[in-house]
Amino acid sequence: MKCRLLLASLLLSTTINAFAVETKTLSVHEEVSINAPAGKVWTKVSNFNDLDTWHPAVKSTEITSGKNNKVGAKRLLTLQDGGTIKEISE
Repeated sequence: MKCRLLLASLLLSTTINAFAVETKTLSVHEEVSINAPAGKVWTKVSNFNDLDTWHPAVKSTEITSGKNNKVGAKRLLTLQDGGTIKEISE
């Protein structure tokens, strides 16, 4: 009986430890080439609070803190499916 209890305890602790993974911050880098003059592209995408005007997945954009187009401004993106993303301008 003691041997079964010990074995069950070891198996349970091993299983729990396998799922105890440290949470990490996600960082993504992606590059896209656009066949258009840089000035024309920048005019379209430079406003931090207008992502919803050109990105099809974004339903609305709201500045929640700070000033638009200034470092440290925070925005809340609401996606077409109802999900949300919080971002900070750097």
